[in-house]
Amino acid sequence: MSHLLGLKGITFYYPSSERPVFEDMDFELAEDERVGLIGPNGCGKTTLLKICVGSLKPTKGLSLIHI
Repeated sequence: MSHLLGLKGITFYYPSSERPVFEDMDFELAEDERVGLIGPNGCGKTTLLKICVGSLKPTKGLSLIHI
């Protein structure tokens, strides 16, 4: 099974914050998998999506998209 999306060791800080939104996070999504992101306001859902599509660069780690 080929992976469509992979996050390896993602850490992300907004410049105005001393706390990371994510710290050393790994995630893999296969091409035939579907997921939903749920959680309260401000927990990092949009930040995660922006990292996945390249709108934000992680402070540390890699975001990999297999095309």
